[in-house]
Amino acid sequence: KEYAKYKLLEDEPRDARLFDLLPGETGAFYAKEVFNHSQADLINDDVMMLDLYTEVFVWIGSDAEEKETEAAIKLAMDYARKNPDGRN
Repeated sequence: KEYAKYKLLEDEPRDARLFDLLPGETGAFYAKEVFNHSQADLINDDVMMLDLYTEVFVWIGSDAEEKETEAAIKLAMDYARKNPDGRN
């Protein structure tokens, strides 16, 4: 019963969402959702974000560029802070 104190754990389970974090035409990064994803969708030269609702993870491919990594992590942090879906 201890876990029931946390509202997030009382909610219905949510599907994980995977996003490919990509540079746009202006240089700003944006998130493109990958639907029906699997582990095979993790691309070595990209940075991806996995949203589990209770946690957000950033996956950094082994061939991702440092500049890309820094910008994508900032985007993921902004996403986690500003997501309007009611989570804290």
